[in-house]
Amino acid sequence: MLFLLLWGPVMDKLWPPPPPPPRAAVSNQVLSAQSPRQTEPGASIAPARPIEQSILRSVSTNRLWEGETVALQNDRVEVRFSSTGGAIQRIALKQFSKDGEEKVLLNHPSPIPLLSATVGEDAWDAAYSLSASSNRVRAARRTADGFSIEKEFTLENDYGLRANIILRNTGRAATTGTTLRVTLGMAGPMNASDTDEYIGIAFHGGDKTRHEMLAGLRKQVEKQKKPFEKTQPIDWAAVNNQYFTILTTPSEPFAAIQGEPCALPHVGGRHNDGDKQLHGVVAIMISQPVQLAAGAATNWTFSVYAGPKEYKRLSALGLTQNQVLDFGMLEIFCKALLWMMTIFHGVFHNWGVAIIAVTVVVKVVFWPLTAISTKSMKQMQALAPKLNALKEKYKDDPRRQGEEMMKLQREYGINPVAGCLPMLVQMPIFIAFYYMLRTAIELRGASFLWIHDLSVADTVAHLPVLDFPVNLMPLIMAVTMIWQTRITPQAPNTDPAMKMMMWFMPAVVLFVCYTFSSGLSLYWTVQNLLSILQTYLTNRKPVEPLQKVKAKGGFTFSRPVDTKRK
Repeated sequence: MLFLLLWGPVMDKLWPPPPPPPRAAVSNQVLSAQSPRQTEPGASIAPARPIEQSILRSVSTNRLWEGETVALQNDRVEVRFSSTGGAIQRIALKQFSKDGEEKVLLNHPSPIPLLSATVGEDAWDAAYSLSASSNRVRAARRTADGFSIEKEFTLENDYGLRANIILRNTGRAATTGTTLRVTLGMAGPMNASDTDEYIGIAFHGGDKTRHEMLAGLRKQVEKQKKPFEKTQPIDWAAVNNQYFTILTTPSEPFAAIQGEPCALPHVGGRHNDGDKQLHGVVAIMISQPVQLAAGAATNWTFSVYAGPKEYKRLSALGLTQNQVLDFGMLEIFCKALLWMMTIFHGVFHNWGVAIIAVTVVVKVVFWPLTAISTKSMKQMQALAPKLNALKEKYKDDPRRQGEEMMKLQREYGINPVAGCLPMLVQMPIFIAFYYMLRTAIELRGASFLWIHDLSVADTVAHLPVLDFPVNLMPLIMAVTMIWQTRITPQAPNTDPAMKMMMWFMPAVVLFVCYTFSSGLSLYWTVQNLLSILQTYLTNRKPVEPLQKVKAKGGFTFSRPVDTKRK
């Protein structure tokens, strides 16, 4: 299980992708209105690879950053609308910063505006007339196909936005099979270290939520030469990265969703030779076909949540939007651990202490199982002389040797697997803790002792010349693993290769987890320290002598001799 858990990170460590080039700095200044201008000259936005029917096929890169803009804001967000696409150019999160300075920007740098709407072959970045009032923005245009598109955006409290899109047939003839295509925006890396496993799209239809991550989308586009597409009722859909999401919920289900990778621009549209091109993911929804008589209109309403992936906020949206947090098959355990961690934070007001408290609770719950494992190892040690005698007696007959050793263990009621089963039972909890902590927005920017941010590695210094980061918490974690290995009882017949692996494992874990978030390292370190405490307490108890006990049916088991009873 541990091998499976660490396989992916090990591969990333052994064959890491080239570092991405530096990102262009983004200004946080938002104006109430701007005249048309090119905000990022030379920027080039395109599909990750040339494909036949790219979502971005109708985007004009020369017009992408042009147009008049207006902004709406509340205490948490600042939303900028552009006449290019008549939709949302970007969203600034006021209470979250990037690298301690810039505000976190969603849908930026934007390949397509968020909530841009088209019919037919109309362009995502077509020009709209734009007007604004105190808390509303309106956009309108006429298409070349005889339609008019009218939009009204209303900024709500918290991270919410509501949009109403009206499609009107301004022609003289009725239309059939008309579909509306609506953009869901773009999600991209927040930091240079972000990997494809954190970026993707999510959507829910019927009773199932699907997650399509950037790595899989890139492979599919390369193989099939077309965007990912799923035709099914779409109750809600989102583009998201590790900690933030843009989640769109239509008033009635849409018919399909499309998504594809996109290459993001660099400073001046260039990147250094040998550097990795940055990628994000874009997605759109496609409506059910509608029939419109001449002069008739139909409308759609959308609720947009653009903010942190906080479980409590997402749950309050009313449907299954909290499943944008991809906890996988261990969702029930992840939710329980997150719930406990939130409760302890309410008590101690520190996320580091909350992680420690949850770790203690988990350890207490599984304390009896761990005790069984340690006790089984000590029983095997007590039986070691008899096992060694059998090894010597049947050293030339391995098959007979194995049979006699198993017979001896049955006679004394010792199950050699008992030392492993308790750990297998606990493994889902450990893995769930790992998945919960790696996506917990609550840890972003949270401090504990010398750790400034529990969501990233706790780099305390850099080695001179090599510029290698010194991450203290993983080093402490590795030391506690070595300590635990040294004091853990081992069965006398343990394979030498297995013993070597146990000693080698701390080095492997340190190598893989060195750049993990300090919150994860803190959890693992506390877990090790509690296991060390339990092992010391168990080792101090004397090994109880065993006696053979006959069971029904001729099987033999054993039980400890009660030395207090005569």
